[in-house]
Amino acid sequence: MENGDLKLALLDRELAEVLLSHRFHLIHRVISRDSTGEFAYYFIYVPPYQEKQFLDALKGNGIVDLGEYGFAVCSNYGDEPSDENLQYLSDIFGFPVPKKAKSISYFQAS
Repeated sequence: MENGDLKLALLDRELAEVLLSHRFHLIHRVISRDSTGEFAYYFIYVPPYQEKQFLDALKGNGIVDLGEYGFAVCSNYGDEPSDENLQYLSDIFGFPVPKKAKSISYFQAS
């Protein structure tokens, strides 16, 4: 990666964080199993115009391509969020993000 590319990537990340800081209600928590059967925990940003399709897809056959509906803000292996990801999200949103959630979606990664 060229030095200019790295600066652009950092700028894109900063811009994304600013935008996300005002859209925490569009972040979904999901747990999946990857192709090896290992659990992965995701915080997924889904834009409003994709939210209904995303939720419908989760209710479908259980196989979802996340890239069709949004993108992972952060993720980790395991069946609960890592402390690092919770701190990262808390820094973006400006308030503590709890480890446990009222609602979590489960699916098989495609």
